[in-house]
Amino acid sequence: LGDVPRTKKAVELLKKLGIDGEKVLVVLPQKEEVAYKSFRNLPYVRVLPVEGLNVYDMLWADKLLLTAQSLEKIYERLAS
Repeated sequence: LGDVPRTKKAVELLKKLGIDGEKVLVVLPQKEEVAYKSFRNLPYVRVLPVEGLNVYDMLWADKLLLTAQSLEKIYERLAS
């Protein structure tokens, strides 16, 4: 998304992925201020770090958007 928070870029990313307008849970490997600020104005998007991932938010979402690093951290968290 870049170094500066931009909601416009967040919307463009969701459109490019074909998931704009759906309830999306964005799971990041750690807290990322730029991503959080880029998505926070979108009522149909929630952003969480892997440590904050929970069943409630996963059930709320129609789609999950994960980075490869997020997926690795989820595997590590479940394995321990």
